[in-house]
Amino acid sequence: MCSSDLLKLITLQTLVGSEYLLSGGMGALGLVTAEYLVQEGAKYLSLLSRSGKPSADAKSLWDWLGTSSITVSARACDCAKLEAVQELAAVMKKEGASRSPQTNMGAIIHLAAVLDDATFPKLTPAHLSTSFGAKVWGARHLKLVMGSGALKPEYMLLFSSTSALLGSPGQANYSASNASLDAHAYYWRQQGEQAWSVQWGPWREVGMAAQKGTVERLKAQGVGSLSNAIGMAALSSTLSSGTATIVAQPMRWGTYLKQYPKIPPFLARFAMMASKQEPHGGTLVDLFAAEAEIEALVASCDQTIELNDRQSCDTQLLCNGGFSPLTGFMTEDEYTSVVENMRLPSDVIMGLPVVMDTFDSSIEVGKKVLLTYQGTNMAVMTVTSKFKI
Repeated sequence: MCSSDLLKLITLQTLVGSEYLLSGGMGALGLVTAEYLVQEGAKYLSLLSRSGKPSADAKSLWDWLGTSSITVSARACDCAKLEAVQELAAVMKKEGASRSPQTNMGAIIHLAAVLDDATFPKLTPAHLSTSFGAKVWGARHLKLVMGSGALKPEYMLLFSSTSALLGSPGQANYSASNASLDAHAYYWRQQGEQAWSVQWGPWREVGMAAQKGTVERLKAQGVGSLSNAIGMAALSSTLSSGTATIVAQPMRWGTYLKQYPKIPPFLARFAMMASKQEPHGGTLVDLFAAEAEIEALVASCDQTIELNDRQSCDTQLLCNGGFSPLTGFMTEDEYTSVVENMRLPSDVIMGLPVVMDTFDSSIEVGKKVLLTYQGTNMAVMTVTSKFKI
């Protein structure tokens, strides 16, 4: 399955007759989101920024939007200021009413953020005001002013950060503002609103982390990064989530947790996974297809694993070519290549890493393992790789 196939499985449910507002929409990540909305069928976009101009690193995306057959409006609006949002709402309400047919608000996607880093001893109220202005007050103003009538959105998606979950050196104010944004999403959902926050990890193609060279530094610490395709797929999947906050962050827990002398309690579950759950790579022989050889193949196995529902599905798809060009579970090199580059070592694009994960530490490279599910022999796996993630 390639990344484009993955994106087809989940969508942002765009409505042709609706307008989509993106605060921080003229930044690189905002324009990536706008491009995805257009590909999904959105016809009206309002992209907000304080200057009303695209960021320098996103000029090509802005040019692409200009050639598309949609109505895209670049609007100068500092959403940290209530008066600016009120003026914006008046203009958008008038424009929507003048269209034929009239348009309503499909969604508000709040990406606005301003960094003002400082080490903790040097933080001042001004640092907090800067971070909270764009993130928190921006979201509150949009919700307050556009919470009723034609401007009331079908849903709100708030761009938060994993800094609220894991912290970030020199960014205590930014971490706090993102945590507050998550709390607002939770509160609004309790009031019956359709609102979610997504705690994003670093994006490796666009955004603050890509610009500052943060991706490579974090990679060495076990913190992965998101491609644009996987990020948009994760964004879309939030609409089916029953929780207010979703984390979108690839992690190598075994590497990441080494920094802690003592594992924090809220990360203890991941420590157990990192120490015990070892993925295995290996080629598969489909026992449904090789009828004449089934008895001999089963007899040649060194041990048996009973699959869970998800593993059974993976096994059947691999055997039937559903994850072509794979012929078995990924080796460590294949897994690493897909997680980091969305490609197999052969340079073939892949969207989903597929490994056999198990708590059975007795499985070793070279062994033949019989994979069974609810009394049925599914496949024989020859183990060619064993590794930790």
